Amino acid sequence: MSSGKSTSWKILVKDEKSQEFFIETESDFAIVHPKHYNKNYICHLVKDKEQSSGSFNDPTPRLCRILESYHIDPHTFFGFNKRIRFKEGIKEIGETITVAGIAKLRTLSEPIPEYPYSKIASLESTDKQKLIITDLPEVRKKSIKL
Repeated sequence: MSSGKSTSWKILVKDEKSQEFFIETESDFAIVHPKHYNKNYICHLVKDKEQSSGSFNDPTPRLCRILESYHIDPHTFFGFNKRIRFKEGIKEIGETITVAGIAKLRTLSEPIPEYPYSKIASLESTDKQKLIITDLPEVRKKSIKL
């Protein structure tokens, strides 16, 4: 949301959601353990969606639903559209990402289809070393394949 004629923006909501996920190379798997409650990771994602609203630009129904979920009214007191920007980055299945963390071998409690081994690499964090998760293309060019 902008303030008056200035070009500064105020962040209304910054929200991140995470869950455990698998990554796969040509023949190996690893499980990644991001923890939301104590934020053991740093995440840098390409913004996949950007939407905005303003005086002559009505918010989309999707943007209205998102704002409503955070109890934010997209209109001013006088009924005009607020000037709002929305950006979203998502890790999707099949997307190439780079993950860095402390690797440990863990015994599988349940087998993974098409994975004949009983142990799997687990990328975790420590108190001093956070996981790094990114889909930025410039990082992908510098990463090392397992």
